[in-house]
Amino acid sequence: MNIKRRKRLDMISVSNCLATLSSSPVQVCSMRSVNFVHTLLAIASTIVFAAAAGKPVILTSAPNPQLSYAAWAEIVARRNAGKGTSFQLAIHVKNGLVTSVEIVNPCGADLVEQEVRDWVLKKWSFEADFSGDKVQPMALNLKTEKEQKPRAEEDRRRVLLASPPPLFPESLRGYLKEYQAQEAKAGGVLVRIVVKSGQVTDIRTVDYKGPTELSIYTTRWVLEHWRFKPDVTGIYFLPVFYVAH
Repeated sequence: MNIKRRKRLDMISVSNCLATLSSSPVQVCSMRSVNFVHTLLAIASTIVFAAAAGKPVILTSAPNPQLSYAAWAEIVARRNAGKGTSFQLAIHVKNGLVTSVEIVNPCGADLVEQEVRDWVLKKWSFEADFSGDKVQPMALNLKTEKEQKPRAEEDRRRVLLASPPPLFPESLRGYLKEYQAQEAKAGGVLVRIVVKSGQVTDIRTVDYKGPTELSIYTTRWVLEHWRFKPDVTGIYFLPVFYVAH
């Protein structure tokens, strides 16, 4: 495995990871403090494993859009006016490469829509054996730190039937030990899980500390091994930590 060594995550960068397209909107937010808004969320998710029927469409690179200050100002102005910023992109793919992207169902945020369209066209890619058209909802919303604060342990006990810790990824042990020595903290991943009637419909990495592969490994493990109570519906932020000895 070709491990990509990463510097400490600065909560603004996002990773190029495996993903599957979902009917759930890609939520794009920012933790950057800027002069037109005092507190924003961290950029949400680059990994999406959707529980959808049929063979999933695999993205090999799907970083969240990095928007200009002018585009964020447009989002803030819309929020202050009581408007959301949500639209859809029609993505055309040939042999894994995005050949064109069209804005469908626009919301009127012209600058935001254009920047996101251009970003997806340049930065997203799919598995080489995929050709076709996909429609991806995009939602660019701002929330305060108070609105997004996770209640991890309370949520874990209340909603989960089973949450076995992942087997330690031996191929990453050396990199995790190096990270622990440099940063004086354990590696880990914060996942955002969307659940409907006990079934996981969407799971994404919100933040991670350590190599990129740790994020991919953790999300796959949670999707395959964690089980929610059948009456659970909601969005949950849950951390997974790794301590290398």
